[in-house]
Amino acid sequence: MSPAVELCAATWRYPSQSQPSLGPVDLTLGPGELVLMCGATGSGKSTLLLLASGLAEKHGQGEAGGRVTVFGRAPAGLSPAERAQTLAFVGQEPRDQLLAGSVGDELAFAAGAAGKSIESAELFAVMSRAGLDLPLDRPVRVLSGGQCQRLVVAAGLAAGARLILLDEPLAWLDPEGAAALVDVLRRLADDGVTVLVVEHRAELVLGVADRVVLLDQGRIVADTSAAEVDFVLLDRLGVEHHTRPAPASPAPLPASSPLLARWEALHAAWPGGPEVLSGVSLELRRGERVAIRGPNGAGKSTLLACISGRLGPRRSGGPRLVAVPQDADLSLFCRRVRDELEYGPREFGLRGQALRERVQEAASVMGIEALLDRPPQALSRGQRLRVAVAAALTSRPELLVLDEPSAGQDRGQIERMFGSIPPEVAVVFATHDTRLAAAFAHRELHLHAGRVAAPAAAEPIVPSGPTIHPVSRRVLDPRTRLGLLGAAGVAAVVLERPASLLTLCALCILAVLALRPGWRRLFQGALAATALIWSTTLSQALFYPEEPRVALLSLGGVSLWREGVIHGLLQSSRFVALTLAGLAVALATPPDQMLSALLALRFPYSPAFLSATGLRFVPVIAEEWMVVRHARAHRGRPVWRRGVFAWIQLELDLIRPVVARSLRRARMLARSLDARGFDPVRPPPLRSPLKLGGWDVALLVPALAATLTAVSLRLLFAAYVGEVVWFPSLRPVYAWVRAWL
Repeated sequence: MSPAVELCAATWRYPSQSQPSLGPVDLTLGPGELVLMCGATGSGKSTLLLLASGLAEKHGQGEAGGRVTVFGRAPAGLSPAERAQTLAFVGQEPRDQLLAGSVGDELAFAAGAAGKSIESAELFAVMSRAGLDLPLDRPVRVLSGGQCQRLVVAAGLAAGARLILLDEPLAWLDPEGAAALVDVLRRLADDGVTVLVVEHRAELVLGVADRVVLLDQGRIVADTSAAEVDFVLLDRLGVEHHTRPAPASPAPLPASSPLLARWEALHAAWPGGPEVLSGVSLELRRGERVAIRGPNGAGKSTLLACISGRLGPRRSGGPRLVAVPQDADLSLFCRRVRDELEYGPREFGLRGQALRERVQEAASVMGIEALLDRPPQALSRGQRLRVAVAAALTSRPELLVLDEPSAGQDRGQIERMFGSIPPEVAVVFATHDTRLAAAFAHRELHLHAGRVAAPAAAEPIVPSGPTIHPVSRRVLDPRTRLGLLGAAGVAAVVLERPASLLTLCALCILAVLALRPGWRRLFQGALAATALIWSTTLSQALFYPEEPRVALLSLGGVSLWREGVIHGLLQSSRFVALTLAGLAVALATPPDQMLSALLALRFPYSPAFLSATGLRFVPVIAEEWMVVRHARAHRGRPVWRRGVFAWIQLELDLIRPVVARSLRRARMLARSLDARGFDPVRPPPLRSPLKLGGWDVALLVPALAATLTAVSLRLLFAAYVGEVVWFPSLRPVYAWVRAWL
């Protein structure tokens, strides 16, 4: 029998490097083995996984050497469908690997691509094996990072792959969820599935692993059974394990430490999701360090978003705060690492030698001295996190907020990170790492289901069997929404009377209001619409060329034409109505329903899938843009305190992290599509076939009838005006069209 994985003198060299960053590596994995791979950050673990999956050669920028086979075949040569049936790849960024808009459709996509059944009961069974208890119609955008990680693992299980490659699968999981996943992996290995796990938290996997492979600077330095692992070598590589002594707890907080901030009865819900924070209060003293702990989905990141002011009512005053989000990439917006570290101090007037010393000190402590002249978005994931923390520290905050600061970091880097924080700075950080909380927190705040809970109650009980959640009903079929959007678009083109266009705008506004988008979004949308109408109307009033025209106002030889004002109002009303109609459909239609509707309407699969995927990421990108702006605001002066050109340059700079993040997401999505068996010609079967209901018929029939009638009458009237066709008996109809359409 062929080995499950075989690497012979395998190497990988990036274009910017003269020597391989990985290899040469010789490694063989047999069927049914569970192998743990450990090493310091940057030792080549993730690169090895990409080589073993065949994704490095297909989607990476670099040069591969040596030989890599999976069950006797080169993985890079496998078709997408063959790869889905052979191996499952679970990367470090779980959100970027999700291909569908809901939990059930994500699992159905993976199973359908591999030619497996997609019955709901089987999908629930797969989720239960991965320790995931969610309704099938839960949108993936409201899941926590840990829930996304479990869902990606469950998708791999749904495809039935014989080889599972996991890159830090426990990084986003709570302790009980991590233990449940490790147990799942062990049972899979016992059933003959080969499992290769890259993980910093080795202590969670050592007890069930068959072998341990250690990497250092791109080379294998040890390959032994789990019982014979060298713990001294693990210590040197910064790998967490059960025999490693825990760092000493922080010094007790002085009793005289003053109160720094207080948050009372916080409630919060992300747009489109249920309430995830309910009545949480927190007091924080100067220099105090508080660890926020709890299971996945307990509300830890939401609490940090409320503390930092990104979610909930805006707060004025309080301590000087800098927050590093869970996705640290979104807090890096400068061209070079050096500029990133200098940004905060420069904003508040620090210059010269003092600035250089502060930057050098932070870079030295965080181990990024060699990276100062490199673009931050071009660094590895762990390096980007360290740059983000260093940039926060150079800003000299009174309160530092960190979301999962240990992700992608070895133990030595974590200890240096927390050791670099001045003792007078208060720190609130969310983590699943019990040792991290015990070593660096004065106290812990445990959350469970959005509420403060006792530590013993903070961890969830993994259900013994699948929980059948009710599936929400669709009020309207997505094809009906698309039909109504088409009717609104035709009406926006056909109608010419101001009263008719204003009526259409009012109907589209009501459709958006029915979705309850929130006052802040309504205010932003109203500002955008006002700016559009004002600019269009003014430009038409100034430059309207048609005769006859009447001047409404003349100043110094410049006239505002009445006909231009009317024309501008009509054109902008058309655009606003069509935009609002599209927005209402986009907000009301989950991407998977949109995909189903497009396929039912006979759209080609590839453009339909890309359209639905783009729709899914529009709110994600919008939210990332707000995170970037929020991160900049914490580290600099308010926008109104800078000149116009400086403000424009700053706004352009803020695009950089969003674009970089989108490119990384696109690259990961391409890998996931390939790994999951995406076939642009053969669409997977739909989990929930569409069916028109009574409301759909009641809305579609009159809308389509009205649209066809309006188009016919407009064409008839155009023929009459152009003296092409004229029916004297239809004179009342012509008059009606002139008056109302």
